[in-house]
Amino acid sequence: MNITAKRFLSFIVLFTVVAATFAQQVGSNSPYGRYGFGLLSNQSFGASEAMGGISYGLRRSQQVNPGNPASYSRLDSLTFIFDFGVSGHYATYSDGLNKQNFYNGNLDYIAMQFPVFGKLGASIGLLPYSKVGYNYGQTRALENIVYEEVFRGTGGLSQIYAGIAYEPVKNFSVGANVSYLFGNFSYSSISVPRT
Repeated sequence: MNITAKRFLSFIVLFTVVAATFAQQVGSNSPYGRYGFGLLSNQSFGASEAMGGISYGLRRSQQVNPGNPASYSRLDSLTFIFDFGVSGHYATYSDGLNKQNFYNGNLDYIAMQFPVFGKLGASIGLLPYSKVGYNYGQTRALENIVYEEVFRGTGGLSQIYAGIAYEPVKNFSVGANVSYLFGNFSYSSISVPRT
């Protein structure tokens, strides 16, 4: 097996391990994750996030930008970009009587961008699409029976993408991404009588 095939195989194994890790992350403690696909994740990467989440208009050779696939053609022939991001979240939830603090930290995304040849560039990556993560309850009464109702949800969707871009004339590029969403959700509600 030649060195290129070994590198490609190593990359596939690494990408599979990272994908499995992504699929098991929750990264959310919000009751709003109960609806639809959960809380939709911000799709911008570090450099665009630092500028308030702008990504569509950016076309720089120093960053991966899946929000603007035409930007992949901006790389020179010797550049390879490997980008990943982590995030931390702190939240406090209160219902007037109770107060709870939550801390989360996650690997946010992993992506790479590379030139194919000439003015043709490509990018592949893995990022979260949505998150579901909540565990809250309330006390209820029904005909003199007091019970605790607990709602739990975990899971989310991850997005794997591949994109390509071409610059036919100077300062004009066209590009496209293809994405695949995967993941699972688990929702449950439990009612337990209080004694």
